[in-house]
Amino acid sequence: MTQVKANDKEQVRRQKILQAAVRIFKREGLPKASMRSIALEAGCTTGAIYPIFAGKEDIYASLLEDSLKRLHSRVAEASASEAEAFLALFKAANAFFDYYAATRFELDLGLYLFGEEKAKSLGRDRDTVLNASLFKSLDIFTACFRRLAPPEKPENWPVNERDALFSVLLGALMLSHTGRATSIGTQAKTILLTYLRGIEERVMK
Repeated sequence: MTQVKANDKEQVRRQKILQAAVRIFKREGLPKASMRSIALEAGCTTGAIYPIFAGKEDIYASLLEDSLKRLHSRVAEASASEAEAFLALFKAANAFFDYYAATRFELDLGLYLFGEEKAKSLGRDRDTVLNASLFKSLDIFTACFRRLAPPEKPENWPVNERDALFSVLLGALMLSHTGRATSIGTQAKTILLTYLRGIEERVMK
């Protein structure tokens, strides 16, 4: 019973630190945030954080891992709701867009992962695990493209199409969050839908 209570207290403390880190990361940005500022926001000492998190990068990685799990759940659920391959792809891509369109912070977490210095500071093993978490969502796109692939397409066509879709999603999301889509007379979701319709037209020829 004592051990259970100790574990519960640690989980409460862990969540309090993560919530404080989100506020600090939003306010100061990930590169400028410090363990001291996170500790002050959480109402504890830095010494109280280190038994739970090895450092700022460990906190970042935990937040990103949780975010990527939520993303995968949304994308997988959306894809599974449709039996037809293109509709499954359509729903999955829109679920990906809608998830990140709703929160700039979680998109920033994901984009921060792509930085070369970030990969080094996280360590190869943690970087590999986080990339694998992202690819769980992207692999849903790949599976849809494999089902859609015309017989004459090369073997790598589904992966190439997945990468193109991922690039369009990131571009549309950045236009959405920066407000630049409006300045060029369109909407970010329109860009995504136009691209998806183009896939449908190419495949259905």
